[in-house]
Amino acid sequence: MAQSTGRRSTAKTIAMYLVAVVLLMMASYAFLVPREGSVIAGPIDAYQRFQATAVAFLLGKILPVTSENDTLLVDGDPLIVGYACTGLDALIIYLSVLIPFPLRLAPKLLGIALGILLSVVLNVLRISALVVVYRIDRSAFTFAHVHLLPLVVVVAHILLFVRVALVSRAPGAASPAS
Repeated sequence: MAQSTGRRSTAKTIAMYLVAVVLLMMASYAFLVPREGSVIAGPIDAYQRFQATAVAFLLGKILPVTSENDTLLVDGDPLIVGYACTGLDALIIYLSVLIPFPLRLAPKLLGIALGILLSVVLNVLRISALVVVYRIDRSAFTFAHVHLLPLVVVVAHILLFVRVALVSRAPGAASPAS
């Protein structure tokens, strides 16, 4: 009987966690998906320009790549860094899983900071890799853009989450309640 009660309690805890994750994701998307004239549209546009500029800076020394606003010019061809290219989706999912996860405050804050840093750096590298693929083999661009590199970004966020969760739950680490 006690084992059955324990299973129900664990199942209830997992269900509540999953509900919290879903609600946090829904709220994040409602706020972060830019709409015409929304408060977040300006910062998202600025972030897109930052990413295009960072990629042009990173690759501009070795390839003919420049940026204008949120557009990369690669051999004269425009590649737009749109909202879907910002990597914010992976960051939203990562934060939505991390924030309700039962961790002490310090590891949670470290995980949030590392997740944001990982997201920014990895996304600039992802877009840079896409520019290189675009220049080398345009037929491979769509596969890399839609499937391969987004998978790499998501897997990197999953690995970071597991690392943050395992480090804070290591033997000798205080319980989340402390």
